[in-house]
Amino acid sequence: MGAAAACVQAQGTIQVYSTSATYAILTNSVLSAYDGGTGQGGTAGKAAVGLVAGTPDYQYALLAGTYNASLNGTQPTISQLAGLSLAFSGITNYLLAGGIAGAGHNSGGPTLLTSSWTAPQASFTDGTGTEDSYVLVGWSGNEGSSWSQVLAELQSGNWLTVGGSFGASVFGAGYTGGGPDSIPAPSIFGVSSGEPNGLPASPLTLDSVGVPEPTTIALAGLGGLSLLAFRRKKA
Repeated sequence: MGAAAACVQAQGTIQVYSTSATYAILTNSVLSAYDGGTGQGGTAGKAAVGLVAGTPDYQYALLAGTYNASLNGTQPTISQLAGLSLAFSGITNYLLAGGIAGAGHNSGGPTLLTSSWTAPQASFTDGTGTEDSYVLVGWSGNEGSSWSQVLAELQSGNWLTVGGSFGASVFGAGYTGGGPDSIPAPSIFGVSSGEPNGLPASPLTLDSVGVPEPTTIALAGLGGLSLLAFRRKKA
C-alpha cells in the first residue's frame, strides 16, 4: 500500500471529478466550430450518463503541455490539441447528468497522470512547482474509443459516425499533487492554489460533428431542384 502511494506521488496526481451543476458537462445540437460550424445557438442540455434511450455514452481525456500563460482561457485550435500530450483518459460521465469522473471517482480522489506532467517539488505557493497548461476534451462513444482515434477524425474531418459529438474546454493551467510534500491532488475545475487557472463554470460543451451545415444542405437541395428543372426543360 505504501509503495503504491509513493509511486502515485512520484508521478503526480490530479482530480477530474464533479457532480456539481456549476461544472456540469453539456451537450448541444449545434454544429461544432471544430467541424465547420459556428458552435453558436442550438439546444443545450447536460451530458447523459451511459446509454439512455439510444443516446451514446461520452468519453473524455485530459491533455497537457508546457505552461504558456498566453493560452489561459483561450479555445484551443486543432493543431494545438494535436500538440498536447495525453495526461490520462478513461474519464466518463458519472452518477448524474453532467457529472464527470476519472479514476478514484467514488470519492473524487486523485488520478495518476501518465504524461510528463509531474508532481510539484514544493508547495503550490512558493513558485518552485511545475505548472502545465491543460485542456479537457470529450466525445460521444460512437466516434471512437480512444483520443488518438478521435484526434485523427478531428484532423481529417472524416468522422466515424454521422451525428456524433465533440468538444474541448478552454486552456486551463495548474499543478499536480503528490511529490515529496504529499500535496493533495487538486481539481481541474475552479480556481484554487493548486489550479490558479482552473477550468471555469460549464467547462465543456460537446457539439455535433459529422453533420453538414444547414446552408450546405440547403444548397445541395437547390442544386438538385435546378438539375431536375433542367432535365424537364430539356425533355
